[in-house]
Amino acid sequence: MASTRQMKSFFMAVIFFSLLVASLPVFAIGGENLASDFRSNGDLINGWYWLKDPALQHYAEWTFQNIPRGTENLTLDITALATNRASGGGGFPAEFSLIYGFPGSGFKTQPVTLPNTSSPDDPLGYTCRGRVTISRSFFSGASTILLRVERTSPDANHVAFRKESIILVTGGGVSPFLEGSWLPETDKRNKAALIQAGTYIGDLGGQWEGGQHDNNDWYSVNLQEGQIISLYLTVPQQANFNLYLYRGSASSSAASSCRGKEQPESIQYVAG
Repeated sequence: MASTRQMKSFFMAVIFFSLLVASLPVFAIGGENLASDFRSNGDLINGWYWLKDPALQHYAEWTFQNIPRGTENLTLDITALATNRASGGGGFPAEFSLIYGFPGSGFKTQPVTLPNTSSPDDPLGYTCRGRVTISRSFFSGASTILLRVERTSPDANHVAFRKESIILVTGGGVSPFLEGSWLPETDKRNKAALIQAGTYIGDLGGQWEGGQHDNNDWYSVNLQEGQIISLYLTVPQQANFNLYLYRGSASSSAASSCRGKEQPESIQYVAG
């Protein structure tokens, strides 16, 4: 008899004893509110479609379906790559036109500039990320919307996208951080940052709040029954920290790793 599969929330707490920069690969399910369809005629390089042609014919296009009805504006969590030329340098913002609408309607164009958010350890420095709000009043009542991005001019920076580049946030929801993101410090369990499978970099700790040292950083993942989560936390020199996995709102950890100074921490756990 097959068991019923239910989505569960898991939380990770990193408890540390020195300022550190760490990489956190996570293997789990993630990514709600992703596009149902994606297409691009850009140049495909390592999974990203680059919009860079002088004639400005390159585009990337997403279709989002089953959008909850409501009157609140829609928020897009957008991640792109940007450089100033082919095989160019890093540190440049992503500038493009965002075109949106729904079948049977007109389309609206909105200029967008995403700041470069590359981490200091990023060898290329291409990553740009930001949030963009689009007005619901333009397509009130629509359950399907189309999003399209194009470069603004032949002299604009080259930009690259993939299907996961745009996550739609509706109804006050929280979108997951994408692989490669520089994770924020989240020292409250009820504000844990939702992450997808991938490798992340973050500066864990070193902040004071209310006279107390920030001893915990929290991140969450979603798993289904029977799935395996594998966590691995690298250890900088002279660092000492522990890794804990909590299930839902449980007060005690379901698994932990406490190996001591300069030892990498790892956990493998099967969701029950």
